[in-house]
Amino acid sequence: MSDGAPVLARVLARGHPAIGAGHAKTLEITADAEITQRAGCVVGVGGQLPRTAVAGPITVALSVESASVEFTATGHSGWTGPDSIVIRRSQQRRPDTFATGASMTAATLPRELAARLADPDSVVELRVLRRPGPRRLLRFRAGPGAEPRLRAELAAADTVLAEDAGARALLRAAGVAPAGSPGPGRTLSVSTTGAGPGPGLPADEVIGWPAELVPTVAAGSSGPELHAGALAPAELARLAAACPAAALVVATEAPDLSRLLATVGRGDAGLVGIALDNPELPFVDPPDRGRLLVRIAARATDQEPPLNPGAVVAGLLEQGVSVRTVARTLAGLPGWSRRAAYDFVLAHADRPRPETAEPG
Repeated sequence: MSDGAPVLARVLARGHPAIGAGHAKTLEITADAEITQRAGCVVGVGGQLPRTAVAGPITVALSVESASVEFTATGHSGWTGPDSIVIRRSQQRRPDTFATGASMTAATLPRELAARLADPDSVVELRVLRRPGPRRLLRFRAGPGAEPRLRAELAAADTVLAEDAGARALLRAAGVAPAGSPGPGRTLSVSTTGAGPGPGLPADEVIGWPAELVPTVAAGSSGPELHAGALAPAELARLAAACPAAALVVATEAPDLSRLLATVGRGDAGLVGIALDNPELPFVDPPDRGRLLVRIAARATDQEPPLNPGAVVAGLLEQGVSVRTVARTLAGLPGWSRRAAYDFVLAHADRPRPETAEPG
């Protein structure tokens, strides 16, 4: 076992005659006492599961009797349990997902260890240990009900930032003193309003923002953003005049795009934009139909900000946006074909590809 690493969670379970450990994409410990042979991902039953989620890079140590193995993964702070912990090879995050990006699954366990899992008298132990990781920036919007997830992310962070006064108060109540700038390792940047300036850097992960804001948040917008919702054009113009340094995020029908831009008075030079329901980006020739989600920048930009596509895809999938829509969003970014975008999103979502030549 990894020496000296803090133990974040410990799970005890037992073997079962139906355990075959043959699933190639996941590994699971269930609280249920009985399973069938169809449960190919299960490696332990009757599990005493953790009470809280974990986040960040982890090492998972699995042992049964004298056989043991270690592998790496990334904790999912959004795990809610309580019936099972699922560790996935992919990046897909569901409520039962305890960790993603696993370097081992049930099917790749050493066969000697896997054979012992079929003994109902075997004691199965899974330990989760913290593991050092690369430098990463995670932006977390702490809305209602976010406290359990925030606790897990704070425990995994090497540096914590506060983007607004509410975030500073929240961190102070948690006994955390925010730093002034991102540091080495894992940096957690916390917001409570979603309108603060942020750290001004591209994010590797985005949690808690509405789906329409995930791409711009991941891109590291350096200025505040206002989600204008369904305001009338005249109201948008007044909002733009009152907040000249902010960017507006607006939903509009495609035929109304030109009128909206003219009303706001910014012109299409300031549009860096995102369209979740149309693959055309940037808007060289705006689509003539469909509903668009656009970001109207405070000023024109010479180039698109750097963007981590994995952060965008993970953030949108976690907000419930469909695989098809996320793929079309990614396909609109420079350098992405429809085929490459669809394959990339499917790899994150870990879903079987439909029998079609093109992603619609």
